[in-house]
Amino acid sequence: MNEDNADQFNLVPIEKSGLSIKLAYSEYTILKISPSTFSKVFGSTILGAGASIYCRKDFQKNIDVLNGWSVDENEFKTYFKNVLRIDNFELNNSIILSKIKTHCNNEIHSSVVESNLISDFVFKGVGNFDEPYTAHWLIENNKLIENYHIPFNVTTGSGRSKGIFTIVFKPK
Repeated sequence: MNEDNADQFNLVPIEKSGLSIKLAYSEYTILKISPSTFSKVFGSTILGAGASIYCRKDFQKNIDVLNGWSVDENEFKTYFKNVLRIDNFELNNSIILSKIKTHCNNEIHSSVVESNLISDFVFKGVGNFDEPYTAHWLIENNKLIENYHIPFNVTTGSGRSKGIFTIVFKPK
């Protein structure tokens, strides 16, 4: 079946009936979020930019990262000078950029864990999809259970080097 069958068979969606099925041992993604959606959910893109920053090599790509997240370089530097108490730095200082990346990943993770609104968006798709396409249920170990906050990691997407900037939530 597909969504077109709802009209064909005169079906009525049942709210909160969405189901997320993940295959055992698959390396699935919980959610991949773009800069524009990240801004809507988290209120700003600066944490996404900080999480996406290059901190070991390819430092020349950091301006592209900031542009991709619509973050001004001076705004970025000022924000992290204040938040992490960092004096002057450049976008090629590995130690400082590593601190920024760690801080941003931790802040994103904490925001998801501490906010029901954000966690429901990430894990269930509430606010991202209309009912009944949100995932209030899971099949886990061949059992139907209510969806919950799966232990997760925050990473960048694989398209970063191609100029496609995302934050990805992956199960631990």
